[in-house]
Amino acid sequence: MGTKLRSISLDEGVALLLKLSGYLDELEKDVSAAWFRKCAGELQEGLNRKQQLEVCRNILHSLDNGPGRIPDLYFAHPDGSPDIERTDAYLETIRAVRRFARNGVPPWSYFIV
Repeated sequence: MGTKLRSISLDEGVALLLKLSGYLDELEKDVSAAWFRKCAGELQEGLNRKQQLEVCRNILHSLDNGPGRIPDLYFAHPDGSPDIERTDAYLETIRAVRRFARNGVPPWSYFIV
């Protein structure tokens, strides 16, 4: 028995993007943090459907997995040991941002050039 994922509203998505940028600030990834804040600001401005689609595609691309990519980062305590709780909260935020961005990108839109 699976759980039903509820759709994330634009306001919630913007809040998630700002939360993610806060985590990235803490991880000293200033450029990435600023980029996600920029995306949040653009979405708040009220983009047309095509522009929103492009922003969501870019968000999904930026959250691809791979060495050194945003989802590969983690938090550590001052003694160097992993901060599992903080890292889990960070990764959950990434998953929520992905859900939000996927809602903004219908599957057929990948074929639009």
